[in-house]
Amino acid sequence: MAGSPRDLGEHLLENGEASLKVRNRIDTAEMALVEQLPDLMGRIQHLGLVEEYGAFKTSYMAWRRGKARGAKGEVTHEHIARPEHLAANRSLSFRAPNLQEWLWRRTISYWISVTFFEGSIFFTVSSILGNCEAQLGPIFKPLYVFGYVSGKVCFFIGCYFMCLEVINMEVSAEDEHIFYLWPYRYQIALDKLRRSGSDCVPYICGSVYLTGVLVLAIGVLTEVISMPAAVKVPLKAWCFLIGSSLFGIGGGAECIQNRIFTRAWTQATTSALLNFIGGVFFTAGAVVGYYGDGPGCNTFFAYGSFLYAVASSIQMKMWKDEQFGLTFLAGMNQLNHPGAVNILVGGESESDTKASFSTRGLVLVHIFTWCGAMSTYNVLVELARFFNHGTIRNFQFAFNEMLPCLFVHLMLLMSSAVLRVPKFAPFRQLFIFARALGILLAINSTCTFWLFINREITH
Repeated sequence: MAGSPRDLGEHLLENGEASLKVRNRIDTAEMALVEQLPDLMGRIQHLGLVEEYGAFKTSYMAWRRGKARGAKGEVTHEHIARPEHLAANRSLSFRAPNLQEWLWRRTISYWISVTFFEGSIFFTVSSILGNCEAQLGPIFKPLYVFGYVSGKVCFFIGCYFMCLEVINMEVSAEDEHIFYLWPYRYQIALDKLRRSGSDCVPYICGSVYLTGVLVLAIGVLTEVISMPAAVKVPLKAWCFLIGSSLFGIGGGAECIQNRIFTRAWTQATTSALLNFIGGVFFTAGAVVGYYGDGPGCNTFFAYGSFLYAVASSIQMKMWKDEQFGLTFLAGMNQLNHPGAVNILVGGESESDTKASFSTRGLVLVHIFTWCGAMSTYNVLVELARFFNHGTIRNFQFAFNEMLPCLFVHLMLLMSSAVLRVPKFAPFRQLFIFARALGILLAINSTCTFWLFINREITH
């Protein structure tokens, strides 16, 4: 005999609760078994199969949801044995940076790109002016010779920082508290690159560039230090030939590092190729200078320097996109800043905490760097007049021309730390005013530089 509806409902409720308890116990047991499974992501990463595993997982989940495109096979021994998988995913073996290391990489890569860009400006302008010795007269040496010296200083800083970034990268926890200043610690650099899963090419890029800069600096110093012609001429020719060849080798190493012929064109591949072509132009100019210092030598150097400037500008864009490995340490370009960390203090939204330049800020960095180069040229001209005439007024002019150089380099320094315009008064207004002042100083220094050249050529 059937019970009342109320008794039937209570009976069904009790059975439902019992079924739910049994299901919960089964789920708990399954979760416990799942937790006991080993984490194989480290093994997958070591074998270079992260990308293939991610693609397989996405395709499999699509198949489970009933989508049209599903899984396409399993990860087999054939996939594991392919050597290109290790090469394709080498960058994923780098240790994910903590906040302090990420800030270090951001700062040093910023100055690498900025100093290379400023040095390229010096080389380009000085190489062009190198064909105007008769027209420039007394200001030829400060613009040509000491312009090259300024460019070498900038390139030396950039190449030195390249070596430091490789040698001091943190591959494991034991590397956190050790910092090396000597750039030719090749054993340490190669060991860290090996442990990170990379090859020796990144350190070859930095060390070859640095050696090339030092050799070229010796060649430039032959124009500054008085020495017999029998020593000066062959020493300068050989130094420029060897140093320029090393620049070409460094550019070739960057092309190998970024695999320019086996991957799609990116900012890194374009910049690496431009650096290589720039090194080829440098070598061609050195060969022409070896057989006779003519206009062709400076012309080749001007073309190569311009390509270096374009490549450095692209690297600044890479830095803006948080690719802190630039073109010489491509493996680090895939590592973003640490998650859940407010890089900008006081940021509330995701856009506020994004640690990157705006396009406007990147353009201003180019302007400030150009102003630094133009102001340096103006200082060199005024100092040459001071040493020629000995008047205190010329020294005062030199000091006045140095102020824009100091100001814009302070702005460049601040730009490496303050990525976006502050939101609160009066800091916002002061920051905007400083930027506007930097632009005005860039225009003024450029006009002064042009007036120096135009006055000598027309008179």
